[in-house]
Amino acid sequence: MLRLRSRDASFELDIERYEFDAALDYDDANWLVVKIVGSDQQYQWSATDSCLLTYELKELYDWVSSLGSLIGETSSISFLEGELGFEFEKTTNELSIVLNFNFHPKGRSFQYGEDGDERYIMKFQLSNGLGHLLLGIKTLIDKFPERLKHKRDT
Repeated sequence: MLRLRSRDASFELDIERYEFDAALDYDDANWLVVKIVGSDQQYQWSATDSCLLTYELKELYDWVSSLGSLIGETSSISFLEGELGFEFEKTTNELSIVLNFNFHPKGRSFQYGEDGDERYIMKFQLSNGLGHLLLGIKTLIDKFPERLKHKRDT
């Protein structure tokens, strides 16, 4: 599980299961059902959605690993589905969780479109470094490894 906390906010991300247990197609076999729980001064919410692939979880691990040697001031990562993203600001050592669509605090009340709701951003100071984040992500990767690797890109 990935956990972030500050004085005024908290965010948890966990993987519940593979979306399709018996899938024979590479992509179908690697969709993960992600659960988040968030709270801040404005909202308290939880949401679950199949919005992350196993190899995207590995990409997240690699991205977090690279932040210590970041050249430049900012870096970001997003995924195929738009529910979840991350941004890092090196000068402030701040990690932002970017939430959209199903993971937005408004949930089903979220308004899509040009005049709709903006993405929701939660910011956390990484005063203890990146180790706890890497450990949390690695635990999820170990629990939900990439399946049917031999069928990737076929």
